[in-house]
Amino acid sequence: MPAKDHYKVLGVSASASMQEIKTAYRRLAHQYHPDKNPGQPLTDIRFREIQEAYAVLSNEKLRRHYDEERYFSGLSAQKEPVKVDAAWLLKEIKKLSRHMKHVDSYRMNHKALHDHIMLLLDEGHIAVLQKEADFNTIRTVVLETIFCIKGLSYRYYSPITQRLRLIAGSYSSLHQLISQAENERRSQKTIERLFPVIILVIALMLCLFMYWYSH
Repeated sequence: MPAKDHYKVLGVSASASMQEIKTAYRRLAHQYHPDKNPGQPLTDIRFREIQEAYAVLSNEKLRRHYDEERYFSGLSAQKEPVKVDAAWLLKEIKKLSRHMKHVDSYRMNHKALHDHIMLLLDEGHIAVLQKEADFNTIRTVVLETIFCIKGLSYRYYSPITQRLRLIAGSYSSLHQLISQAENERRSQKTIERLFPVIILVIALMLCLFMYWYSH
């Protein structure tokens, strides 16, 4: 969970362009540089915060991870209603599902997604679903969650499917859906592990073909 709001530190919006971020950094770094503020320790701290914020937001990969973590932290920090019911949980899962439709699974913050889903599907919330929700609601929660984690790193996948099995309860059809999703993710993991080898073999074959062709 992000400890600091880097956008707030630089005084820019979360949708700020790289040029806007650079401009804000240069202005603030000039203003709070230690050489311009000798003997002022608080200014030194502020300068380090500005440098830290710029280091993250000026790096495309780090910024993407920070934005994802910031998004999930924002959701997790939202105040729960006085009474957590099945309808609220369903709404939160659907909200997450809509967000995940626009996320690149190869570049997302996998741990942040895992932590947020585990928070949504904690033991207390699962108990609420088991007690209050009908089959259609439970089925939707299971399906939407499976969609959200389809690109999740395998090491984070199993703890979430274990929670889904608790939610599924005695519904065998839902357990079949969860098992199918687990098998597909396991196969995908095998392909991901073999992918570098496959690329190497293809490259070697191309080199051999070019060698034979040239001779």
